[in-house]
Amino acid sequence: MSSSRKRIKVGDIFEIPLSNKKKAYGQYIFWDERYGPLVRIFDLVIPQGEIPGLRKILQQKNLFPPVFTGLHAAIRQDIWNVMGNAPVEKFEFPPFLTGLINEHGKVNMWFVRDGKESKRIGPVLPEMY
Repeated sequence: MSSSRKRIKVGDIFEIPLSNKKKAYGQYIFWDERYGPLVRIFDLVIPQGEIPGLRKILQQKNLFPPVFTGLHAAIRQDIWNVMGNAPVEKFEFPPFLTGLINEHGKVNMWFVRDGKESKRIGPVLPEMY
């Protein structure tokens, strides 16, 4: 691994530039061995020139439920920038519904991912299409 490679860790807070000359903020909250970094995006969108403190960012609610994203690549390529770190408090892994897609492009078996394992919950019923 190159010494120029940026390392990130759970708790890192990062800035996300938006196309409308604004920016948003997120936090790396969990590493999943199967899906990678889980992040939360704060409900805070501000003009590019403003610089909020970490306290203000952390006081915001989530804009939507946590998502898996290509966080490492975005940080390494300087698309998103780490601006600090704060402990991830009261974290509960949100259940994710995933499915196996068949040769027709439809899900034929559903699973719930709980942060440790995927539990099979059954086949797709015809009325679900």
